Amino acid sequence: MASGTLTEWLEVTDVTDDGRVTFDAHTVFPGAEHLVHPTTLAFRTPEQLRADLARAGFAVSAMTGGWRGEPLSTTSALLVVEATATG
Repeated sequence: MASGTLTEWLEVTDVTDDGRVTFDAHTVFPGAEHLVHPTTLAFRTPEQLRADLARAGFAVSAMTGGWRGEPLSTTSALLVVEATATG
């Protein structure tokens, strides 16, 4: 296996009005092997997420803004959800 510097970057390829961001994650290994992994992330508001989970058969018991139960706000870096199956 070759040793050396690993190079990585992300290239955004699409942003939609419904909160989806598509990007290509590039990884170039020593020896020039170049892998590209296309990825799409869907960003939802807490209300959208609660509705999607309800449609999927889950009841949300808590939404917080961090792993330690921080209050959820518009500036929260995380959205942590506790949900249980209803059926």
